[in-house]
Amino acid sequence: DYLVEIGGEVRASGHPATAGAWRIQIDAPVESADSVIHERLDIISLTGGAVATSGNYRKYRTDSTGRRTVHTINPRCGLASPSDVLSATVTAPDCATADGYATAMVSAGYAASLGILENHPELGAFLVYTDTEGHTHTYVSPGLKSVLKEIKR
Repeated sequence: DYLVEIGGEVRASGHPATAGAWRIQIDAPVESADSVIHERLDIISLTGGAVATSGNYRKYRTDSTGRRTVHTINPRCGLASPSDVLSATVTAPDCATADGYATAMVSAGYAASLGILENHPELGAFLVYTDTEGHTHTYVSPGLKSVLKEIKR
């Protein structure tokens, strides 16, 4: 039984001695000029597999119109580009897959992320995104709903 976290990617197997499953916190995308804030958005209950989160709420730039450009390079154009996905948490069998898809979803945006999830039902995802008016929303894929414990909405 183990839980290993390295640089934001988590791999788990089995369960802790004191509980039925490992509990992994999903941070809310909260901005702070002074420090990193770890405010809980939800908890994932995990007994196997991997979790990774990518986001654009800590490292980004804003242009003169207020449009946010993420720090992730979009492979389609070779540049950092705007994205409406603030945070993507993905569960997968291994860390490389979870991290790759989480990063891709932040880069691709909300609509494209839904397409990725439709084509990959083996993934679970918790997306935090903004609409055209700047309001924040969440999306939980069907594959992830069963392992969430404390949804704050």
